[in-house]
Amino acid sequence: MKLIERFKQGKFVITCELGPPKGIEIDKLIDELEPLRNKVDAFNVTDLQSSVMRVGSLAACRLLKDKDLEPIMQLTCRDRNRLGLQSDVLSAAVLGIENLLCLTGDHPTLGDHPKAMPVFDLDSVQLLSAVKGLMGGKPEESLDLPVNFPEDYPHEDLANKKALFKITVHTIQEPKLLPLDDTLAKKVGVEAGFEGLKTKVRERMELELKHWLESKVKEDVLDKLIALNAISIPNALLDKEIENLQKMAESYINSANQGGVSNTPPRELFTERAEKQVMVGLLFSEIIKTCDMKVDRAKVQEKIVELAAGYQEPEKMVDMMSKNERWRSDAEATVLEEQVISKLMDDANVVVKSVSYNDIMNTEENEDKE
Repeated sequence: MKLIERFKQGKFVITCELGPPKGIEIDKLIDELEPLRNKVDAFNVTDLQSSVMRVGSLAACRLLKDKDLEPIMQLTCRDRNRLGLQSDVLSAAVLGIENLLCLTGDHPTLGDHPKAMPVFDLDSVQLLSAVKGLMGGKPEESLDLPVNFPEDYPHEDLANKKALFKITVHTIQEPKLLPLDDTLAKKVGVEAGFEGLKTKVRERMELELKHWLESKVKEDVLDKLIALNAISIPNALLDKEIENLQKMAESYINSANQGGVSNTPPRELFTERAEKQVMVGLLFSEIIKTCDMKVDRAKVQEKIVELAAGYQEPEKMVDMMSKNERWRSDAEATVLEEQVISKLMDDANVVVKSVSYNDIMNTEENEDKE
């Protein structure tokens, strides 16, 4: 009997929680569930529980389906915006996964990648509403979709406001895999045809690679800078930085809880990160002062254009980012930081090493496993 049928009949339901592994060796875990067959009604597959990087719930649920075991796919709001969440819901339906458990999700600071940026575009209640909208659509049916705009939303007239979108479903169509041709390119907004689409994809991959390399170089430079310049950190600065990190994490957690119990992550979660940030800040300030460095305004505009390139309408985003004080300030800080890194690289003994794209991707995967 399916899980939904047991619920409808008011029967007592027993589920077993399954946490996918941190790695791709999952067959043994699936096989170990066999003794529970016919003893539990469904397997509740977690979605990166405790904010730890691991195999996703969707893939594990599909493997359970292949073994004729009924899965419940957990879906958290931490890692995806409303587009990604709804896409995963549709993907689950395509793969025959019928049960969803919608959750807010633990904050990334509690997991193995504490620097990961949380999303929380929707909370669990809004996600339930979005899922309901996907389920209940019939031709000419009207649906309501409530949305809470965040305080830092770029349009000030919508920031921190609530809105109710009234949607009318006109047609419902089955998904079809389009051929890889000029028609597909035009459908995704590329007028230069399929070759132009391939160029766009390549440019995007090169941009992502550039960002990864810049991040890796920055990390190596900062680690070396700290190792060669051991300085004492004033306790007041360290305490202030830890407090700021705690408040930032608490803000994300409380916004996700929608007025629930306030949660302040413990101080020790942020100590190492705060020490490094304070030390880097002090060293950078001294370098900027000693070298009389000023932010390059032209590079700030280039950075804004680069950041906007990932959006659907980059020209509009460039204009919006340029006028938004917070975004522009962030871009200026990033550019000045890059100037300091570049100065340090110029003065350092740099060893250039050639690596392939696959080697870089494998390196990133191995770092995540650690």
